[in-house]
Amino acid sequence: MSDDVVLVANPYRAELVAQKAASGSVADRLRQVLDKAITAFEAGAWVGPTGGASDQAYTQLTDDRDQARSTADAVEDEFDYAIAGQPQQVSINSWQVHRHQIGV
Repeated sequence: MSDDVVLVANPYRAELVAQKAASGSVADRLRQVLDKAITAFEAGAWVGPTGGASDQAYTQLTDDRDQARSTADAVEDEFDYAIAGQPQQVSINSWQVHRHQIGV
């Protein structure tokens, strides 16, 4: 019997890369939508008295946009960290190959 280790492309790493791309698309779309809404506000889409509902809505919208950007950046960083920790190739007997069978 041979002691040769059979290496295969790491499917777990590939899944992380794919999920990062998918989450990036959602984050980009959310950024676009919120930026357009803020641009509309700044162009006078809703004008009211200072401190009124329009100011409150604008403040909430900009806060939400900033939080969404921060969260999206953190998610991207987490994916990058997880991907960097995974080798390109793994043993065919590794947990990365058999993770669905062991509940990972």
